Amino acid sequence: MKHTQIKGINLCPRCELRPTSFKQRYCSPCQLRVSMYGGMAAPIITDEEIIEHYVFEIVRKGCRECEENREGLFFYEAGVQEENGLKWYMSKIYCKTCDIHYDELFEVRGKLNESNRNSEETQE
Repeated sequence: MKHTQIKGINLCPRCELRPTSFKQRYCSPCQLRVSMYGGMAAPIITDEEIIEHYVFEIVRKGCRECEENREGLFFYEAGVQEENGLKWYMSKIYCKTCDIHYDELFEVRGKLNESNRNSEETQE
């Protein structure tokens, strides 16, 4: 596992989403997941865990226009779309307060499969 660093902050090598605490290898949620497996090698982070992380962020921040986040006024749908070896983590958001719909792209993971992309382009 690699250890990613952004602006002097070490990101968890399992999820690459959250910073690690002082003298800790993993962030708290990943540490819990690893301990569930008896401290053995860390299981690969699931799509559900990644989406869950971003959903908590959406709810915490609320609407990007008015910051509304109350139940019944702020709605979201989140998921993963796979295409050409890439996974796109995104959501559709609706804020009833300011009557705005928008899509939010959280992250793209994976490696572009060039052979698939090129074969699709030649078929057009």
